[in-house]
Amino acid sequence: MEKVKAGLAGIAEGRKTTEPRIRAALTGLGYSSGAITTGTFGPHRTTFLLDLGTICVEGALDGMVNGLVTAEAHGRYLEGTGCVKPVGGH
Repeated sequence: MEKVKAGLAGIAEGRKTTEPRIRAALTGLGYSSGAITTGTFGPHRTTFLLDLGTICVEGALDGMVNGLVTAEAHGRYLEGTGCVKPVGGH
């Protein structure tokens, strides 16, 4: 998680948190492009999800809070949704 946070900190500081920039930064850290999912949540928050097999890393960059990067690791969901949280929780 620290590797991901450090790798994304540079683009978070300048409010350059677009999905393509996050994807490029994560592939630059050595993660496969097929393991990366990005999205947006509101006008200033960009999210990412890394599917690393048995471990998932989920986080966001917040353009309103300059430089804020969150990342949290968790296991795959037993409901068969992989790293994506099941609708309605679990």
